[in-house]
Amino acid sequence: YIELVPADDRKSSTSWWGVGVDRDIAGSGLRAVLSAANSCIGDRALPELKLSVGFNARSGQSDVASAILNSLGLELPRRLQAAFFEVVQRVARDLGDEISYDTLTELFKKTYGYESPTEGSVSLRDFELEHLAGGRIKLSGEFAFEGKPSRITGSGNGPLSAVLACLHESIAGVLTIREYSEHALGAGTEVGAVSYVEL
Repeated sequence: YIELVPADDRKSSTSWWGVGVDRDIAGSGLRAVLSAANSCIGDRALPELKLSVGFNARSGQSDVASAILNSLGLELPRRLQAAFFEVVQRVARDLGDEISYDTLTELFKKTYGYESPTEGSVSLRDFELEHLAGGRIKLSGEFAFEGKPSRITGSGNGPLSAVLACLHESIAGVLTIREYSEHALGAGTEVGAVSYVEL
């Protein structure tokens, strides 16, 4: 249980109570603060959050990364933060050096195909992994190139290098992994996971 009062008057007769329930004491406290804040806000509309990101703007790479963390729960690796910030700067410049919170989130989803049901030029429709001698992994999968299905097999020292081996047979050039990181989306045993790969 938490009681909030105006910051400039701790002895105020006006206050707002909040109640929070969670398995974790810190989580219950956070929920209580939000409950009280929502009571204070009531039916008032919140101002639109705008990020001034672009050339000669105050917001920076960490502001954009924080917005993606808050909106999607994604803890972007440092190099991805830099790459996405360049995308944001270009779009913000075209929008008059200002981009809204919602537009920023949608830009991330579109740029990286996040939560997108549409398939790109290359997609993996299904796959099987097999452990080989010497710690190698064999991947057999049904890929689609521009919508045309193709069954391909490749092997590597892990699933990611195995999928790259499959791609090397069908696309020009040889790709390699520069950086890989991952984290859980939330807490508990039933949550999803997100992975980041830089090729």
